Amino acid sequence: MALLTVENLTVGYESATGMVKAVDDVSFTIDPGTSLGFVGESGCGKTTIGMALMGLLPDNAAVLNGRIILGDQEITAMSEDDLRKIRGSEVAMIFQAAMNALNPVVRVGEQVAEMIITHQGHLSPADITTKIEKLFDLVEIPRNRMNDYPHQYSGGMKQRAIIAMALACDPRLIIADEPTTALDVVVQDQILKEILKIQELLDTSFVFISHDIAVVARVCKKICVMYDGKIVEAGTREEVFQSPVHPYTRELLGSYLTLDNCRHVKVPRINSRWEQKGWDEGCALARLCDNPLDPCNSMSPGWRELSPTHGVRCFREASPE
Repeated sequence: MALLTVENLTVGYESATGMVKAVDDVSFTIDPGTSLGFVGESGCGKTTIGMALMGLLPDNAAVLNGRIILGDQEITAMSEDDLRKIRGSEVAMIFQAAMNALNPVVRVGEQVAEMIITHQGHLSPADITTKIEKLFDLVEIPRNRMNDYPHQYSGGMKQRAIIAMALACDPRLIIADEPTTALDVVVQDQILKEILKIQELLDTSFVFISHDIAVVARVCKKICVMYDGKIVEAGTREEVFQSPVHPYTRELLGSYLTLDNCRHVKVPRINSRWEQKGWDEGCALARLCDNPLDPCNSMSPGWRELSPTHGVRCFREASPE
């Protein structure tokens, strides 16, 4: 049985010109102990999916269609009171910008304790302290830093503290939204190692959100590439990296720097659909494709299965040679 099932999810934001779809007909599943990565440019709908999974969409946003099912519970049908019960205990989130996610006037250990008290209030103060100490050990923060304030932590330690808060009540699913944003590459590497260690030790499922396809590939075995609110390609890490079909996926991979290509990498020709005239008359990425087919300018491609694990929203069956 899948841990999480998302069926035809569509989320819109109310704007001055009407309802704008940020997520459009997105479906996916996550099995227990596995990880799924979402990658794409800013504004493609990645974070909106994460917020919808948590039931934390802003007031001007709404789920227009689809279902989100966690185990045997349908999140999209829950009341706010019921959602509060599962946030932190069943599903938790590592938010972007740890520097803004921690309360600056409350000691870090107390903030972790607050999560435990909310969902596991039957524990004694001594048990709560012991649990926080074990969490700090797991994310490699010295126990003697529990009573420090956030401003006394480095950027990497703040991110580890946010991870400890997410793990505080042993959730089955963790949504990591750009968990390495604003961190230097050394600390980023350390945080990614922490996430991989947690996956292995606790058998926790992850939804990993990032604009960096290399980061997503590091921690996820399955990848969904998003553009314009849609999943345009999904597959295993090997399928997406070795046999990309969608032109947007190929452009993302073309911008991935290595020691071999860092001097020769081409700047991708990726433009927002809002900058393209006539985007609603066909594929929004027709102008990005090196070799578009006849239907691309007049029809919107549907989802096609290329293999049991690999699918694409494109008329092509394989990458052009």
